[in-house]
Formats: sequence, C-alpha cells, structure tokens
Amino acid sequence: MKTLSDLITVSGRRFGPRAAMTLAREGNSENWTYGDLYRYARRVAQLLQMQGIAPGDRVIIWAPNGPRWVGSFFGCVLAGVVVVPLDVKSSAEFVGKIAAQTEPRLLITTQSSASSPDLPPIPCQAVEDLDAALPEDDPDWTPHAVQPDDMAELVFTSGTTGAPKGVMLSHGNILSDLEAAKKELGDLEAIYKIHTSTRIFRMLSLLPLSHMFEQIAEMFYVLSIGAAITYVDSLQPSTIFKAMREGAVTGIPVVPQVLGLFMTGLEREVRKQGKWTSWERGQRIAPYLPIFLRRLLFRDIHARLGGRLDFFICGGAYLDPALAQKWENLGIKVVTGYGMTETSPIVAMNSLARRNLNSVGKVLSCNEVRIASDGEILVRGSNVTRGYWRNEEATADAFEDGWYKTGDFGQLDAEGYLYFKGRKKNLIVLSNGMNVYPEDIENALTQQDGVNDAVVVGREVNNDVELHALLLLGHTADPEAIVKNVNRKLAAHQRLKGYFVWPERDFPRTHTLKPKRDEMLRTFEAARLRCASSRISR
Repeated sequence: MKTLSDLITVSGRRFGPRAAMTLAREGNSENWTYGDLYRYARRVAQLLQMQGIAPGDRVIIWAPNGPRWVGSFFGCVLAGVVVVPLDVKSSAEFVGKIAAQTEPRLLITTQSSASSPDLPPIPCQAVEDLDAALPEDDPDWTPHAVQPDDMAELVFTSGTTGAPKGVMLSHGNILSDLEAAKKELGDLEAIYKIHTSTRIFRMLSLLPLSHMFEQIAEMFYVLSIGAAITYVDSLQPSTIFKAMREGAVTGIPVVPQVLGLFMTGLEREVRKQGKWTSWERGQRIAPYLPIFLRRLLFRDIHARLGGRLDFFICGGAYLDPALAQKWENLGIKVVTGYGMTETSPIVAMNSLARRNLNSVGKVLSCNEVRIASDGEILVRGSNVTRGYWRNEEATADAFEDGWYKTGDFGQLDAEGYLYFKGRKKNLIVLSNGMNVYPEDIENALTQQDGVNDAVVVGREVNNDVELHALLLLGHTADPEAIVKNVNRKLAAHQRLKGYFVWPERDFPRTHTLKPKRDEMLRTFEAARLRCASSRISR
C-alpha cells in the first residue's frame, strides 16, 4: 500500500463481510462490515464530486467519533480531497479560524454545530443527515488517482490562543509511519489468528479521531489488518465497561491521563469492597509471575474490564512508569510510544513482546533520531511533515539542516531505546544554573496516595527561582504532608518551596488531556496574590 486510498480499497475488498466497526449505543448498537465501510466511502466521494469539490480542495470534519466519521474521511481520500479533522469539542470560533486558513469547500459536522451563529458561512453537511444525502454507489465510478506525495490531511495542533498551525501530512508520510509501526508492534494478525469473521481482535475508541495518535493506532492500523473497532456514543464509565464486555475488547489506545483515571476508579472500587490489603499483596507478588498467572490473580478485575482486555497502547504524553507497572501487574500489557503530529505521528515505540517501561521504545525504521548538543530530540524521515500550511516562517523555525526539532529533551541508549526527559519549553532553570525537569517531580507527586495529578512550575522570587506544585487532590489528602514526603526523596535542587491546591475538579486540559500549563500558571499567580497558596513549613 502506498496511499490511504489503497488502504481502504484493499481492506474493503479483502475483508468485505468481516466486522469492521460497531457504534455501541445505550439502545441498539450499529454494526458495519468492511464492505459497508468501503461502499459508504465510495458514496461520500461521489457526493463530493457531484458538489464540485475537486482533488486538493479541503473538507473539515468536525463531528463525533463513529463509523460515519471514518466513512467521511475515506470518502475524502478516495476523491483526492484534503481532510481537516477538528476535535468535536473545539469552539465555533476556533473552527472559524481554521476555515479562514484552509478555505474549505464543505464542513461535515452535527446538526447543532451547523446551526451555530458563530460559524462563518461555510456549506455544511450534518452527519445525522449524511446517509440520506448520499447517492447510490455507481459501480463504474473510479477513485481519484492519489499519489504518495499528495496531501492527505491538514492537522492543526495549537490551542485557541494565537494563530493555529496546520501540519501538512501526505499519504506517504502516514503510510510509512503505519508500516514501520506495524513492524515494530508485532504481527497482530498472526498473534490473534485473525482469519474469520468470528475470531477477531477488537479495539475500543476513546480518543478523538481528530488526533493523529488515535488515527494511526486505531483507524489506520486496525482497518489495515482486518480487525474491528468499537465506538461509544458516551464516555460515561458504565457505557465504556458495557462496550468492553459486549464487544470483547482486546486493546485500547489511550493517553496517560485516561490510564490514570481507569486505575483510580479500579482502586476506589477495591477500597469500597474492603479488598485493599489483598490488592496490595497482589501488586507486590505480580511482577514475579508470568502474564497468565497475573490475570488469574486479578480475575475479578478482568471480569469488570470485559474479560478479554490484553493491552493498552499509550501515547500523546509522558507516561509514569510506576502507573504502567500497575497495569502490567494486572496482566495487561502497556505499549508506550513517542511522537507528535509532525511525524505522522510515531517516532519510537515499544512492542507487545518487548516492553521497556522506562523508555518510549525503539526508533521506528521510517525515521532517524539524533540528540542535539543541548539534549533536544531531532527527527528526520519519510514520516516527517513537509511543513506548516501557508506558514513559511513557522516551517523554517521547526527545521534545522533537514531535521525536525521536536522541542523535547531525550536520550538514546546503545540498543536504540529512546528516553523522554521533558519538554524543552517546560524546563525550569534555577538561579544557580541547575536545570529542573518538572516532569520528574510531577511523577514523584502522582505516586503519592491522594494525588490525582500535579503540575510543577517555577516562579521568580527575589532574584531566585522557586518550585511550586499545583495539586489536584482527593478529598482527604494532606497537601503539606504529601509535598514534605516527596521533598525527602528529591535532589536538593528539585525540592518544592510551596504548593497550591487546585480549586476545581480538574485541571484545564488540551484535547489530548495534557494540562494547560500557561493557563494554570496565571490562575496560580492570581491566587497567590490572594494568599491562596502555601509555603512549606520547616
């Protein structure tokens, strides 16, 4: 396969009657085969052509995950149209900013979003009405002859502040990353013996399809090997657990925040049932047992998770190895990786057979990685974007001698494992010249009982830089005791001078659930002026 058009065409024909997607609803679920998806994509492509939308034109998809999102995406692919995927939670104002840059010919969205008064005048197609709008599939119709260098997607990575940047990704970028990831992850088609419509490996979709990690780990990967995807129409825990059970889910792509929330929920239930002592004993014993015995040891947990859950694929942010180990102790593999939208998106990853929880994995064969003199991770390869849409200045700033500057610090070992050290923009430099990676302190904090999440910031005080923790805590947690306990384990230059208990139920977050540090720092400074933060007593 050289293009995404090849992917959907080959899979549609090869796996025609096999289950491809399920939309799990509270009422009746909706099931699509590979043949259904391929025909739907062809009909979308023919609709676009009937509306005069030509190859290279842009179409925005601003809709919830589900089969019609996937069918619309591949319809654009077959017509040679560039997809601009936007998070369904994006504001109409943000969509307007993207529309001003990309000049879309069509916006595929929901009925309620299409009627927003804040949207610019863009032709809209409500996803709820899409089925009725599609023409019958013309058997003589042929897809546009897409080339590997043709642009497939424009993916916008910035938030609502400033000018959003559109990452240009070609069919070749995405397919080269997909094939390298399949090689590294392992042959799941062989592992799961995917050869009939009844014995399949099934992934559960929880992350937005507007994000490249969800696309590569879920949509492209799963559909290229003939496996199946379950979508849910609600992220309520009851809906998710029901879908896992009824869909016999074997794998879930997640971001670290989701893994943390799942584990917090499980531990809360264990405490509620009065089984905490046996849980802790099991967690201590499990690392010395093979995977199948771990699953037996925690069989009640596996029953709650549907009974078939085998692994998580975790990306989008740094994962604390201690959290990953908790899941491994349950007998559920955690496959970590590293990347960004600009690299389509995976740069390095672990595999099902070989998992180094302290590393983000081995560098994929489609790209090269080197570490700059200041420790920054640099990448080049067939998966790396050509640059940003109509933004030569941002493109020039992002590259140095052909290497993409990730903005992350890292290390490579002799075996080719990559280790993430922290975000360059998050680095805190103390007045004595010492460098502090806040992620190291945050990991120490989140390992404490009662800490749901933490962000560490540096603030200037009397020509010095002090470290303060912004804490998201459980109801009974003692923040001062927590910080004092962590300080005893940290190096002298890493120790916290104060803390601030976050007043809301959660931190403000990006669409991939990363804390919005700049916004949080402003809130912290305003609270500090009202004496709402605390210094650590001696």
